[in-house]
Amino acid sequence: MTGLPIPGLGLARSLVGAIGRAVDPQSPPPAPPPAAPKYVDYGSLMTPPAPFHSFNTKLWGFWAEGDEGRIQQLCDKVFKAPTAGAVRARPLSRFVMLTWGDIGRVVSATPPYDKRGGVREPQVAVWIPVALRDPTSSHDRFAMCIPFIWLDNPMSLADGRELFGYPKSCRRRDSETLEARRVRAQLRPRRARRAPPPARGRAGRLGGRRCRG
Repeated sequence: MTGLPIPGLGLARSLVGAIGRAVDPQSPPPAPPPAAPKYVDYGSLMTPPAPFHSFNTKLWGFWAEGDEGRIQQLCDKVFKAPTAGAVRARPLSRFVMLTWGDIGRVVSATPPYDKRGGVREPQVAVWIPVALRDPTSSHDRFAMCIPFIWLDNPMSLADGRELFGYPKSCRRRDSETLEARRVRAQLRPRRARRAPPPARGRAGRLGGRRCRG
C-alpha cells in the first residue's frame, strides 16, 4: 500500500483549534500562515517531515467488548474535562476495535528525505467509535478515538508524538515472538534416539536358550 492516509490527522487539527476557542471563546481564530513553516534540520535528525508513503501494509482487527463506564470516563477525561464540556465524545457502544499490523516500509515523501531510506513499523492500537460534538459543528459526527498505540520502532514513536500528537508508546510484541517460537519448535527436526547398548553380563540359560543377564 502506498500513500497511506494518516488516520485522525484532520480531526486532531480541528480539535486543537476547538479546544483553544473553548478555553477562550472571545479570542478570534488565528489567521492562517501564508505558507507552511520551513522544516528545520540541524543535524539531530529523528523525525523526518511528512507526508509519508507506507508500503507493504497489512492490518488485522477485531471487535472486543469493554467496560462501557470506563470507556466513557476515558473520553470525558480526554475531551470534556479540559474543555469545560465544549468538546464531548460519546462512545457509540461498549465495543472497541483492536488492531494489529505491520507496515513493511515507511518513507518520507519530502525531498531529500525520500532518498534516505525508511523504517518498518509493527503496531497495535485501540480504536473507540464515538459521536463527537465541538463548537465548530451544530450536530454530532462520527469519529474514531485512538487512545493507545503501541509499537517497537523508536523513529516511528518520535515521529508520531512530535509531528502529529499521536499517543504512541514503545512496546515489544511478545505475542509475535512467542508465536514465532512455537512455529520454530514445531518445524525443528527431531533427532532420532539411539537404541541403548545391550547390557553386558555373564551368560546363562533361559528356557533352554542361551542368553546374557
